[in-house]
Amino acid sequence: MNTFYYRLKNKSRDLFAATLLMNSPFSAYSYFRNRKDGLNVGMFKSGKYKFVARKLDWVGVREVFFEDEYRILKKIDLGTKSPKIVDLGSNIGGFAISAFNCWPIASVISVEAAQDTFEILKKNRGINQELDWHVVHAGVWNSDGELVLDRKDISIGHRVSDSEKGERIPSMTLGTILNNQGWNGVELMKMDIEGAEEVVIPAIANLLKDISVLIIEVHTDRIDPAKVYSVLKQSFNYCWQLNDRSSSKPVLVLSNTNYQDIGMSAVDVHLLGPVSYTHLRAHETLTPIAYAVFCLIRGG
Repeated sequence: MNTFYYRLKNKSRDLFAATLLMNSPFSAYSYFRNRKDGLNVGMFKSGKYKFVARKLDWVGVREVFFEDEYRILKKIDLGTKSPKIVDLGSNIGGFAISAFNCWPIASVISVEAAQDTFEILKKNRGINQELDWHVVHAGVWNSDGELVLDRKDISIGHRVSDSEKGERIPSMTLGTILNNQGWNGVELMKMDIEGAEEVVIPAIANLLKDISVLIIEVHTDRIDPAKVYSVLKQSFNYCWQLNDRSSSKPVLVLSNTNYQDIGMSAVDVHLLGPVSYTHLRAHETLTPIAYAVFCLIRGG
């Protein structure tokens, strides 16, 4: 019985959220009702920008646009009205649209590994042709070449690896991605690459100095984050953590600018320390993880 009410609660929440984003209860109902394969497509709107999403993209749509996961963007001053922004693990472009809502004349590069999801991303770029939005089909890695895509039930869960067998996709380094666009540095980079940060972050250590703000989801459910934290604490002076996520995986905002009053818990990045993977997995809420990995007061 508890399971039934839990599912009913979640379905009611999703229907309400989709109704707000689609501006129609009938469209929202059809979006969830039709096609059990998850490939039905709905039209949504965030701010002044429209976008499409499949049913299998819904979790990401809900997190970004209904739960407003990246509302931190509204409180970050990048020092320019036309920042250069890179979105690694862009899915259908939710982060990019959130960024354009804050900086309409920004230049954004969105990088997505899964071919079918990339096609939706490309459609969303086409719907908003007035934007300076560049889309790239690749998995970001420590070398240019090929990777294997490991697919999950929802599109935000796909991950890449360098294994021998599977669905082959192109790989690119961050350096190649930036060079192809003629960029030497960026004001903002978001990284949500489903555990590949364990490989990518050490590989781009020399480029992090040219990134003003980094937003990164650390997938402590599938990697040992020690290598990631080691590089981050050498590259940035200030760190904040999202406090109210439903997921136990921490999202960190890092910068060498000390932003004040941004509505997140400050974390002393210099006190990032080694914590066992087993210890991290033993905790299911953000607060224990935060206190296990970080000390919140410098010198404490």
